[in-house]
Amino acid sequence: MRNPGEEIFAALKKVTGAAATFSILLLIACGTPPMTGGGAPQLTALTVTPTTSSIALGQTAQFKATGMFSDGSSKDLTQSVGWSISNPDIASVDSSGLTTSLSTGIANVAAAMEGHNSSSVLSISKAAVVSIAVSPSGLSIPLGNQIQLTATGTFTDKSTQDVTNLVTWASSQPGVALVSSSGLAVSRSVGTSAVTATLDSVNASSPLTVSPAVLVSLVMSENHATIPLGTTAQFTAKGVYTDGSQQDLTNSVSWTAAPSGVVSISSSGLATGRAVGAATVSATSGSVSSTGALTVSAAGLVSIVMSENHATIPLGTTAQFMAKGVYTDGSTQDLTNSVSWTSLPSGILSFNSSGLAIGKAIGAATVSAKSGSVSGTGALTVSAAVLTSIGVVSALQAMPLGTKQQLTAIGTFTDGSTGNLTASVAWASASADIVSISPSGLAAANTVGNTTVSATAASISGSAPLAVSSAALTSISISPANPIMPLGSSQQLAATGLYTDGSTHDVTQSVTWNVDNPTIANVSGTGVATAEQIGTTGVESSLGDIVGSATLTVQPLAAVGYFTHITPDADATIRITNTGSTGQNLCAMVYVFDQDQQMAECCGCVISPDGLRTFSLSKDFLGNPLTGVSPVAGSVMIVTADHMSNPYCNAASITPSGIGIAWTTHLQNPQSSTTEVPLSFTPLSSTLSSALQAQCSFIQQLGGGHGICGCGAGD
Repeated sequence: MRNPGEEIFAALKKVTGAAATFSILLLIACGTPPMTGGGAPQLTALTVTPTTSSIALGQTAQFKATGMFSDGSSKDLTQSVGWSISNPDIASVDSSGLTTSLSTGIANVAAAMEGHNSSSVLSISKAAVVSIAVSPSGLSIPLGNQIQLTATGTFTDKSTQDVTNLVTWASSQPGVALVSSSGLAVSRSVGTSAVTATLDSVNASSPLTVSPAVLVSLVMSENHATIPLGTTAQFTAKGVYTDGSQQDLTNSVSWTAAPSGVVSISSSGLATGRAVGAATVSATSGSVSSTGALTVSAAGLVSIVMSENHATIPLGTTAQFMAKGVYTDGSTQDLTNSVSWTSLPSGILSFNSSGLAIGKAIGAATVSAKSGSVSGTGALTVSAAVLTSIGVVSALQAMPLGTKQQLTAIGTFTDGSTGNLTASVAWASASADIVSISPSGLAAANTVGNTTVSATAASISGSAPLAVSSAALTSISISPANPIMPLGSSQQLAATGLYTDGSTHDVTQSVTWNVDNPTIANVSGTGVATAEQIGTTGVESSLGDIVGSATLTVQPLAAVGYFTHITPDADATIRITNTGSTGQNLCAMVYVFDQDQQMAECCGCVISPDGLRTFSLSKDFLGNPLTGVSPVAGSVMIVTADHMSNPYCNAASITPSGIGIAWTTHLQNPQSSTTEVPLSFTPLSSTLSSALQAQCSFIQQLGGGHGICGCGAGD
């Protein structure tokens, strides 16, 4: 039968669980003394070992129950006791005391038997790693590559977990490969290294082999995106390897271009434009390839070849330059009219748009033809201008017989300039009998006829026709030369013609006579000159365009009368009249001379037009002599003079003018009967006029009133 303690334990177990039961039993045991009796040893206590156990989730813990008996013995009661756990959600316990973890936490594991019980604490932590697997395993990577390693942990609860970032990574050969804390393996050199992952003293390793670097990519480059037809582009292929190194693979890759026909490419990557279009160029090495593009445009201009038709040209001449374009496809084209033409230094040449150069100044020039950025050059030297033609210039194409004329040779040069070459050319006449020509170009007309004269310098010559005509009038002379005529007189003038052959002829009746001032004199058609008025005038005789000239002077006249043996009983009368030729008053200037031609008296008296003035010889001319002694013989001279310029008729100042007619009675023989005798006339030369004025002025200044004659009577 069960004791009261067992019954209480069973009841509490149902209500509060094993732990509470265990506590209550202890209280009861302490308060109630054990019952004693005879027989087998009695169980006195239970002990559960271990007292504390810590396991990871997924692990088991074996508990052991040991009984203590009344006889002091002990016995393993693990298989006999009743096992229980305080928190079945954390762990379970079987009848043999084996606990199995279910979740993390703490629970009490109890053993009970015959009213005795004991317990231990079971602590369950999270699952612990049991093993680690590194993947990929046994990997080989090219030098320069890297690979992400993964560590997978297997835990006590049979779970697995990526512990890549939890483990500690290590490499047995860091010089071959390094592994980062995150498991990134980086190759360093060719070789093999063991890579280890460690977690909580659990580790795993895997071999990692680093092989030589391998080609990753090809980088293609070319020196042109577009090339003109016929030109080339050098493609290059650069290999990039896993270790970051690069290598020129231009000569080892396989080169191709598509479509075919646009570009051909050599094994060294040299592409040649074959047709206008776009092409794809490929470079392949094993399984690695790369492509590039190349466009072939129309052929481009490569160079300009220049040619000219002269190396040197004379100043003023031209040279035609030609420009030929050479293209990338080997073709050529005439670009003469499309290039831009220039020359340096400026001023030596000028160009038109078609390449025609004109020499503007002496010197050497560099000629350029340019199209876009392509140009060609040439050279041209401009030398001094050269003679291109000679012109023979003559004043007369028909030379009168016997004449000479200077011919002129005018040279025309390449620059358009001209020069007088008369003294340097060689002169010649086709017929020297007709015209002869001197080395200096002086042509002489020898015989009537026609010929040609020429002038030659070097290989250039020029000519002109010349004719010799009959002798021509060259000049007219008038005789007498520069005639001096007394007023009112007439004179025959003669005209003599001088001809080109040296002959002379009387042309008086052939010429036309002309007088510059007809009021002074006139000339008839036959050459008779008549003096009309005191003065000077030009006289001309003309025949065609030949004119002869002379100066005709009309001298004033002085009326002269002589007297002898004059007595008061035999007086003479002198009369003078103004003919009115001037229409003005005249002064009658009177000069009386004694037998020694010394002036005795002088005076001036007014005579109106058509008026008459009468003088008494004894009273008016001899009555007041300068010396006080009247002359017994002598002469009287009367000069008519201008009254307007000399209104007081001062005989010491003569301006001869007009015509006066004077006459006298009984001047020579006072005993004879009364007769009228005209006074004679004599030219009044400038010398005579000056002498009269000087002597009269002397009388006026020194005579004290003596020597002044009287004016007689006038009407």
